[in-house]
Amino acid sequence: VTGSEDGTIRIWTYDGMCPSVLEGHASPIFSIRCWRSGARHPEDAGRPQHDLIFAGDMDGTIRVWDRQSAAEISRVDMH
Repeated sequence: VTGSEDGTIRIWTYDGMCPSVLEGHASPIFSIRCWRSGARHPEDAGRPQHDLIFAGDMDGTIRVWDRQSAAEISRVDMH
């Protein structure tokens, strides 16, 4: 997963393909973090898994994206 100066986030495969481009940020991406929840421990069995992308841009907006669906699921404006 990479963030760009044009405000897009690209999800890359291991073979170098880019099947998803996430758009919505209005300024360059300066911070990005991937996080996977659920099913890491036996006590998590049956809980849903989520692969999330947290991205911060230069105007102070943090967006949370679902990696599988490429949908924005949350937004925080830090102005």
